[in-house]
Amino acid sequence: MNIRRLTRVSGATLALALMTGTGAQAATIVLKAASPWPDKHPANVWGPEFFMKEVTQLTHGQVKFQWYPDGQLGKPETELQLARSGGLDLLLAAPPYTPDKLPLSEVGGLPGLAQTACQISQAMQTLMSPTGILTKLEYAPLGLHPLFTGSPPPYEIMSTRKPVQDLADLKGLRLKAAGGAEEDAVRALGAVPVQMNSVNVYEAAQRGVLDGRIGPYASVAALHEQHVFHYGTVGAGVGDFVSTFVINTKRWDALPKNVQAAMTKAAHDAMLNSCKHWDSAGQMSINTTLPKKYGWKMYHLTPAQVARWRTRLEPVQQRWAQGMDHVGKAGTKVLAALKSALATTK
Repeated sequence: MNIRRLTRVSGATLALALMTGTGAQAATIVLKAASPWPDKHPANVWGPEFFMKEVTQLTHGQVKFQWYPDGQLGKPETELQLARSGGLDLLLAAPPYTPDKLPLSEVGGLPGLAQTACQISQAMQTLMSPTGILTKLEYAPLGLHPLFTGSPPPYEIMSTRKPVQDLADLKGLRLKAAGGAEEDAVRALGAVPVQMNSVNVYEAAQRGVLDGRIGPYASVAALHEQHVFHYGTVGAGVGDFVSTFVINTKRWDALPKNVQAAMTKAAHDAMLNSCKHWDSAGQMSINTTLPKKYGWKMYHLTPAQVARWRTRLEPVQQRWAQGMDHVGKAGTKVLAALKSALATTK
C-alpha cells in the first residue's frame, strides 16, 4: 500500500474545510487527551504530541489540548472508560493493557508478521479506517473513533549475560513478556516468560531475576536498560505493541467540519511521523548507539535462521486466532485482514 493513499485528503478539499469555521468568531475548542506512557516517551512525542501540535496549527489556534501523560487520569482501563463515557476526549489506547475491551486489536502484536514499524502501522491503520474491520467490530461498539495507530519495529531479544545467536540459546532463558501472545511467543521459542511491568525490568535484570526481555531497541534508553542488557538480536520479530489514538465518537461527531478535516490530516501525518521515527531510532540503536556507545554485541539472524524462527512462531498466530474464535470474536477474520493489508504495504 502506498503511504500517500493512507487517509489522504486532497489539498483543495482540505484547504476549503480548514477555512470553514476558523474566522475571528470561531469559538475555542479545548480537548482533554491522555496517554499511559511518560511525557517524553517516544510513543507520545512522535504520535499524540505531534498530532496535537499540528491540529492547533491547522486550525489557527481554534483547537487547544489539555495533555495528561503518564497515566495521570488513572490506570489504562480507567482512562479507556473515561474516553468511552466522554470524561476524556482523546486517548492513546494500549490494547494489551485492556485485553477484555480491545482483544482483537492485539492482532498487531503477534510475532512474525512485519519487518518495520511503518509496515505494521500502515496495515493496522487499514483495519482501523472508518470502514475497517476493527473499527466495526471493536471501536465503534465502544463509542470510539480511531484516528491513527502507532507501533515500534518488531520486537527483538535483549539479554544480560548470555548472547542469543540461535534458537538453542533461548532454552530456559527468563524473558520479560507482557502476557497473552507475547507469553506464548516466548514459550514457543523455548524461553520462560516472566510477567512484569516495564518499569521493574531494570532492577529485575540487575538482580538476576530476569535474563532478558523482548522489546524495541528505540525505547531502551527511555527505560535505562542499556546498562543492564549487553546482547541483542536483529531480525527476530518476536512480537510488537500497536497502540491507537482514539477520540470519543460523540465528541468527534460534534466537532466542526474544519476541525475534523484538520484532525484527519494530522492523524495521517502523525502515523507516518511516528513509524518513521521508530524505524530510524531502531536502526540507530542497532548500528550505532548500543554497540558503539554501550558495547552491546548485536547478532544478525541469517535468512535461514529467520525462516526457522518464523516457522516456530507461526503457530502462535493461529492459536491466538482460534482462541478469539472460541470466545465469539472474529480472530481468524481479523488476522486474515491484517495479513492481506500487510501484503500490499511497503
